[in-house]
This record gives sequence, C-alpha cells and structure tokens, in this order.
Amino acid sequence: MKKLVKLLIILTLGLNLNAQSDKDPLPTFEMTIATFQNNPLLFNNDYNLDSNFEKGIFSDNNFGWSLGARRTQSVLTERLDWFVGARGGIHAYSINLYTTDAFVDLDRDDMFTIENRNYELIFAEVFTGLRYTFSAGERMKFGFEAAAVFNYHFGREKRIGYSVRLDNRQSKELFDANINIGNKVLLLPQIGVSYQYLFENSGLRFGANLMFASSDILKGSYELYGDSETLTGSFTKGYNFGGLEIGYFWNL
Repeated sequence: MKKLVKLLIILTLGLNLNAQSDKDPLPTFEMTIATFQNNPLLFNNDYNLDSNFEKGIFSDNNFGWSLGARRTQSVLTERLDWFVGARGGIHAYSINLYTTDAFVDLDRDDMFTIENRNYELIFAEVFTGLRYTFSAGERMKFGFEAAAVFNYHFGREKRIGYSVRLDNRQSKELFDANINIGNKVLLLPQIGVSYQYLFENSGLRFGANLMFASSDILKGSYELYGDSETLTGSFTKGYNFGGLEIGYFWNL
C-alpha cells in the first residue's frame, strides 16, 4: 500500500512538472528583413559658402536594408526573452555638387549640379540583448528591447571624382575625394519596441529600432576645382539610424 501511494505521488509530481514545462515558452528561431534611414555625410569646409550658393557640396539622408536571423529564449520569467543573432546589409552615402560659372566656367548659363551620386557600404553585425514583453490577448504581445551590437563595415580606401565634358569635347575635372572606411569593429547600443502576433507554432514580429554610434565609420577629404581657386574640405559619416523590421519566427 505504501509503495502504491509513493508511486501515485511520483506520477502526480511528474505530471505536474510536465504540465509546467508545457507552459514554458519554447525557444524560437526568426528570419528578419529591415529597412532604415541613417545620417548623411557631415562636411567640414575650409571655406565659407556664398550666400547665393554659387559653389558648394552637400549630402542627403539615405536608406539601407538588411537581412538577419535571431534565436530567442525565455529567461528567469516568461516575460523576459534573451536573443542573439546576426545580420548583414547595405546602406549608402551621397555626394551632391553645385556650382555656377562664377566659380568655374562650363559654358552654361544656369547653375550646374551633380545630384544623387550614391556609394554603397556593406556591413555585417552580430548582436545580443533582452526583450521584456507584455501580453495583449491570447495571440498578441508588445515588447521593449535593448541590445548590444558588434558592427563591421567592409571596404578599403578609394578615390572618386567628378568631371564634365565640354562642348569642345575636352574633359574638365570639378571634384576629387579620398575616402577611407574605418574597417574596425564598433560596439553600438540599440533600443526598440516590438509587436508580436502568434500563430499555433510560429508568429510574426514587427519592430522599430534606434541605434547610436559614437565613432565615425567613414572619413575623407576633397577638393573643388574652380577657374581661379581650389576649395578644400573634409567629411565624416556616422552610423546613427532609425529603422523598421519584420520577422517570421517558429518554435524550435
């Protein structure tokens, strides 16, 4: 009799433990795609721009995209998730040039511009972080995320230039720049919010993120060639950005 009672107690405890483990969220694997907008080149000119913009150089904001994957596992509590992953992608920087014949005579009456010359940057990242979630019904969750990102940009020093072909078929150089990509690993903080919609064994996640970088990923110097003077300056590019991502995850 005592043996039977002990056996019933063991079986009951075993069932309770199994029931509890069934309630624990399963680890998930997720594939993501993201788009983001980052800051343009920041120019430091060794000259003052004319009030009527007769000569100058500037840059616009650019968009980028990335593909990634992450693994998520609950820790300590059902509401707290730990995740680790990797992603790679492309973003760009632009160089726009404007000038008139007051600075360089190109046999044109109006302002001459070179716009939206975009140059791509390729990067890879690994990241890890925590997400705290709040249930909003049986199938929905909202969450706050904080992550540490290790970033590396690929590339090497390069030189770019702009020139114009005149009516006499001669080529006139207007702009020349040397660009150096840092090629170093950066540790960057990222914060974000997320929304999850759950299916039976999978789900969708929508996120919005901000990343902050204290170091520049690109540095360079340039020269603008006029008829009677050459203007010089330098530029840098940071990696602060805001972006949106969508992911599909499934239970492991």
